[in-house]
Amino acid sequence: MERMQFGVERPKSCRCAGCVAFCRIMPGMIIPSDLERMMPPFQCNRCYRAMEGTTAFDGACACGGLIQNTDPLKWAERYLRASPGAIVMKDGMMFRIPTLVPAKLEGGCIYLSEEGACTINDAAPFGCAFFGHNQPTKNEYLSAEGLKAVFHNQQLEGSLYWTLWVHLHSRSLTAEGPEVLRFEK
Repeated sequence: MERMQFGVERPKSCRCAGCVAFCRIMPGMIIPSDLERMMPPFQCNRCYRAMEGTTAFDGACACGGLIQNTDPLKWAERYLRASPGAIVMKDGMMFRIPTLVPAKLEGGCIYLSEEGACTINDAAPFGCAFFGHNQPTKNEYLSAEGLKAVFHNQQLEGSLYWTLWVHLHSRSLTAEGPEVLRFEK
């Protein structure tokens, strides 16, 4: 499936040690357009498992919970974290652009399987899908464009992205900043 973002085609998925290291240490940032792709339309109200290809009328999950429309806040509590975001500079002023990132478990990103594969590869967040250890010049450009998209979205009234970030942050469902995670290797 071809996917373009900011004029760049998504590179082929890679499961090499260099790329999977990112998944284990610092899952990539999510941009606003990722939310629609990542959030399932339906999920179980008990185990919060995604119920792809079902409707709220299809009944119960195997755990005994009911299939319902996904509550973005509950979904975010399980799968996302509020990161303080990158430190950027504009007009001589340094500031952060807060970002959403995938939740991190003991072994890495919540979406990383034990075999080192992304369980949501087709819907992977921008910061994962478009970044690799072997394309540093594109990474810098893409990172800047992604941060601009997040910054502009946060200025919009009623932004789902910003609503989720504030919700997670208020519940201390946070990630460490990239400047900390980068050195956890």
